Amino acid sequence: MRNVLVFPDGTEQDFMYPHNRDVLVGEKLQVQMKDDALHILEVWNIQHTDKVIYYHLKY
Repeated sequence: MRNVLVFPDGTEQDFMYPHNRDVLVGEKLQVQMKDDALHILEVWNIQHTDKVIYYHLKY
């Protein structure tokens, strides 16, 4: 199963799901961008499909 972060601008990034916890709607995630900037984003929706779980993020 693929886990994909969907950023507010629509870009998608695969990520390794944490082994020791669940990611839930309302959870805040610290994301390090390619330019090394850190952003705090919130999971506002989780969409399950047959092969992918999409975690939609907002600022």
